[in-house]
Amino acid sequence: MLDQTDARGRPAAAERDKDSKDTSFSVYTPKAELCWPVCCTSVLRAVCTKDTNHQVAKPLLCGREWCPSCGQKDSFSHKTRTSRMLRRAKQFETMNYWIIEMPIASRYLLRSKFAWREFKNLVLMVLKEFGFDRQVWRYHWFGDDDPVRRGWNPHLNILTDGGYLPDKKFEALKSRLRYLLGEPKLIVRKEYRATPAEMMHTVKYVCRATFRDRSWDYAMADELYKFQNGRSRGNFKGDAVWGNEDHEAGASAESRLMESKCHRCDGDLVWQKPESVFNLILWDAKPIGDTGFYELAALPQDNSVQITQEMLDSAQAWRESSDSWAREVGSDLGACFIEYSKRNHCGWLEDDVEVIRSGAGRLKCKNVTDFGAWE
Repeated sequence: MLDQTDARGRPAAAERDKDSKDTSFSVYTPKAELCWPVCCTSVLRAVCTKDTNHQVAKPLLCGREWCPSCGQKDSFSHKTRTSRMLRRAKQFETMNYWIIEMPIASRYLLRSKFAWREFKNLVLMVLKEFGFDRQVWRYHWFGDDDPVRRGWNPHLNILTDGGYLPDKKFEALKSRLRYLLGEPKLIVRKEYRATPAEMMHTVKYVCRATFRDRSWDYAMADELYKFQNGRSRGNFKGDAVWGNEDHEAGASAESRLMESKCHRCDGDLVWQKPESVFNLILWDAKPIGDTGFYELAALPQDNSVQITQEMLDSAQAWRESSDSWAREVGSDLGACFIEYSKRNHCGWLEDDVEVIRSGAGRLKCKNVTDFGAWE
């Protein structure tokens, strides 16, 4: 039997890709195309002002990098981060990819929101001084090789317009950064991307999760709360100069939806209050490409929906998956989150399911977004 490891002792590429696409923490419904991460309990629904039959929904995800669902490669969260960054990256004809990293002895300095913001602001200021006005940035918190042993390793990833940078100018840029940061051993790397395929791969790489296990650093996991990681600076109001042809239609739809515009008629979208994620089944939702949005069928005129067996099957699947999710997270906080979600966002899954089984089969809505009493 062949050894399925690479030179560093890690699983071979095929095995790593297989692991990265683990979907054991996704809720799958009887409809093959409809599934969502188990950490998602609510969705936001929007109605088009031009045609009320045009409705879309967006799942609300936890977005934590160590979430068994959101932290996976090609997960809903990964695709959302990638699509947002691509809207700006597609305006680069060519791309420079910068990695700014502190040496091991100085990484303890980057252990607070204030330090991350100051470090980032100074680096972006220096890049602008050297002519790179448009910048897209995102932090990685751990390295790829043995993150448990190597430990905390925050490094800044920056995408800018590409172009030739003479060696003397590059050395001057590094010297400027090292002087202002007070770190003579600061690590500064630059890579050039010339083709759309290379730029697409780089964006996906930058948007991936690196803090994949909360136990790697509990203190920093708490410090990341409400830190906005992944933003841009500069003027990105122009048009895209390249695109991924295989997903061009989906990308165009996602761009309009992110601006609260209907992907079908460009009408304004009016967003409603959060609702249970299981309404995706009631609305006969269908995914819009890889955008993370769902297209909905119009609700019946009497605002009522039929409870079906597939809803009950999905409810049971969600309960089983959520219990596994809580065990995987392995903390009281995870268990409390699951319990809160069951009681508040999907309350009908507990007591009301028994009512359905006892004979009632139709749910009457007080209005479009507020489910009321059973008939």
